[in-house]
Amino acid sequence: MVVADMPAILNLMWNKQNRCASNVKRSSQSLVRSSPTRQQNYSVSVGWLSSFLHRHRFVYRRVTTTAQKPPENYAEAVAKFIVHLEQRGKAVKFDEVFAMDETAVWFDCPSSRCIDSIGAKDVTIVTTVHEKMRITVCLTARSDRKKLIPYVLVDRKRPISKIEK
Repeated sequence: MVVADMPAILNLMWNKQNRCASNVKRSSQSLVRSSPTRQQNYSVSVGWLSSFLHRHRFVYRRVTTTAQKPPENYAEAVAKFIVHLEQRGKAVKFDEVFAMDETAVWFDCPSSRCIDSIGAKDVTIVTTVHEKMRITVCLTARSDRKKLIPYVLVDRKRPISKIEK
């Protein structure tokens, strides 16, 4: 294989949805290394990749959709997992299994965009000066579908006596 075969390889990678630029660069480097007329000072740079893509009518774009294909034995794997859960359920009490998630709750969240007249040099908004203040709320649920009381964490150096009670 030589670098002239690269467009065919690129088409093959394109059809397999393997469109990463690093894969193209890696493939071209391995082609040059395995070539009988090996070039000494061959480097695959971003400029080379850009010119190569332009020369062969390809473009480098931002990914808009990510798709996953389920494995061929998908139904069998799901059935095995369900059987495994049932077996584990007999050994473990499910009311002792908890799921917890922490989430931030902001006091003030001003928008980064606003409407102003055309040509304005400065765009000013008035805030409550609390845009960086937040609390953390821990939400917990048991596996028997019982929701527990939310736990609130306040980011303060000094304790607040009203909250601690």
